[in-house]
Amino acid sequence: SETIRKEAVLAQESFGKASITTDIEEGISIEGTPILRAAFDNLITNAVEHNESPEPAVAIELNKNDSFAELLIIDDGPGLSQEEFVSNLEPGNHTEAMGLSIVNKIVQQVNGKLEVVGTDSEGTKIRVRFPLAECDDAIEQQSSLLDNLRLFAPTTPTVRTNKDSMLTHFKRFL
Repeated sequence: SETIRKEAVLAQESFGKASITTDIEEGISIEGTPILRAAFDNLITNAVEHNESPEPAVAIELNKNDSFAELLIIDDGPGLSQEEFVSNLEPGNHTEAMGLSIVNKIVQQVNGKLEVVGTDSEGTKIRVRFPLAECDDAIEQQSSLLDNLRLFAPTTPTVRTNKDSMLTHFKRFL
């Protein structure tokens, strides 16, 4: 839950004119790796960037159902047909630095499933299902060191000094 919430906040900061809303159930944990953050980032970014509206709207929902977590990314863009979705899952069928095929591979590595469940000329709904973690803080523990570093995003170091040490912080280029 916390990782998805952080990705939504970072996306809102990156895309100021977009409206990113969340409905995230608290306390949901999945077994995964820190690379999942890149997959979440990519899904949210795609929902904003592939929307021609001057003020794109994206809704992010995370719920617990039985033994799995369900993430929905819903946008009000031009829509994505089932055929386009399937085509984008094939490696090499896109020009993005990271496409749906890589997101799909990441999701599959943690026994998840990526699918398009709704699409029309007024938007797309992507669903990702993950098995729930046996340990409540599985993914948060693994990704806590990466909170200030966006995977697969251009970064530049800026250096600040204080009396005791030199700290390097990474800041995302927009």
